[in-house]
Amino acid sequence: MMRPFSLKTRLWHTLSGLKWLLALALAFCAPMSVSARDIKVTVDASYAEYLLDIVCTGNEVDEKFLRAYAPLQSQIEHHTSMSDKRNFNTFVTSLQAASKCEVPEKDVFRFEPIIEDKDKFETVVAFFKEQGPAIEAFVGETLAPYLPEDLEYEGDLILSVIGNPCGGFAVSGRFYLALNCLTGSYQEDFETAKLISTHEIFHDMQHNFFFEKGMDFKDVTTPDEGYRFLFQQLLMEGTAEYVADSRQITGSGFLSNLLKGFSDNGNSQMAQHIRTFGYAADIIGDYDDWHTRLHDMFMMGFTGAGRQIFYYAGAGMARHMEATLGRASLVCVMHLPAEQFVLAYQSAALSSPNEVAGPLSPAMIDIAKRMSDERTADLRYESCLE
Repeated sequence: MMRPFSLKTRLWHTLSGLKWLLALALAFCAPMSVSARDIKVTVDASYAEYLLDIVCTGNEVDEKFLRAYAPLQSQIEHHTSMSDKRNFNTFVTSLQAASKCEVPEKDVFRFEPIIEDKDKFETVVAFFKEQGPAIEAFVGETLAPYLPEDLEYEGDLILSVIGNPCGGFAVSGRFYLALNCLTGSYQEDFETAKLISTHEIFHDMQHNFFFEKGMDFKDVTTPDEGYRFLFQQLLMEGTAEYVADSRQITGSGFLSNLLKGFSDNGNSQMAQHIRTFGYAADIIGDYDDWHTRLHDMFMMGFTGAGRQIFYYAGAGMARHMEATLGRASLVCVMHLPAEQFVLAYQSAALSSPNEVAGPLSPAMIDIAKRMSDERTADLRYESCLE
């Protein structure tokens, strides 16, 4: 979820989860292959155009159509993964108000900016719809080194004008680029938007080809599930940040500056952030309020509210693993159960420590080892070592 965005707030909870943040395509709704792998992604502006055709037009809201409309339902699925506040019924009520050019009473889907200046949104949607080839080339070149050779993938990039204002997220074979905060600087932020898109596309590939799909926080009911949730978030967000390296941000718009601030902090304090992830096991422990403690660690580390510091911890861990173990081993570990990422890093940190990549706390490693003991040999990181 570049959950700084998400991906998961990912910016605010999306940037769930800043859980950091267009896609491959040639043209609107036209699939295209990139690199040697069979990757097909469709840039889809139809959802954004549908909403723009309703806002302030008085056009009828077809609830039956929307109930079966996959791009909307996937977005609702994402937004309700942490809270039920942005549910389908609230969306319908909000769109009905926006159709009359009225700001919804509880504008949780953020229709107000569209009502205030719909022309800006129409311009930015048209721009990104036209930029499919440039986005496609960038994403393909960036992701190819970290994808399996036999990868077959197909997904949709959805241009999003409601919900989270910045960043992006991936869910159910679709990835969403939030256009709200790009309306004033879409050209200055274009390079950053490509990077966010790469991050989110990689997330969707993770959901399809990693060992296990990431859990939702609301589904965590035991401390062990809580640690598994943290390991999955670290693996998914850390490797997405590593592959779509936010240190390469060159834009000068609002989104670029925001993410550069996150990235500068995350990378300059990386050693501390890696240590802090290890401390999470000591903080959560087996206390009666472990669920609240887990929530606080998640909010601090994987959302924009905490500057998504564990994105950079995970990226630093992946970087050290590639430098120490080799890229092939890193890619192999990425496709194992998430605790193996933690254990592989610990092995690399112990065998080749440096001032940034130090070992994790014993309590965190004990938990990862206990999970690993339940795995067969082919699902342990040692099977990936060259």
